[in-house]
Amino acid sequence: MASIHKDPRGKSPFWYCAYRLPNGKRTFRSTKLTDRKKAEEFCHRLEYASHESKAGRLIETRARELISEIVEHATGEPLRNFTAEEWLQEWLKGKRAAKAEATFLKYANAVKGFLASLGPRAKLNVNQIALRDVHRFQQGGQVFKHL
Repeated sequence: MASIHKDPRGKSPFWYCAYRLPNGKRTFRSTKLTDRKKAEEFCHRLEYASHESKAGRLIETRARELISEIVEHATGEPLRNFTAEEWLQEWLKGKRAAKAEATFLKYANAVKGFLASLGPRAKLNVNQIALRDVHRFQQGGQVFKHL
């Protein structure tokens, strides 16, 4: 059973979570939270994620959902999980305001070409896009220099 504790030496304002890792070992981690209720919720979600992992049910998508829930509960804001396409479109929006039109058009063209080279992989989480995807794009005759 997970539990929260204060640093007995009084050196930290944060609550600590004690729970079991998937391998059965007990661990003690800072929640980085000072609110007891939020720290308890955070701790229980950590324990739940550990339990799901041990049972073999914690796939990457579910892990991201749990982390987002934990962050949302602690901060009020969920984590944004971008696909490669979404992230590049957001990046382009920022460049539209910050760069000259000709530069922006070069960026937009490079992004369009890169997304085309990714094909269905453009719908994957941005962290699943690998350096080999960029190299494949570059070898296709297009250069991704300015990004």
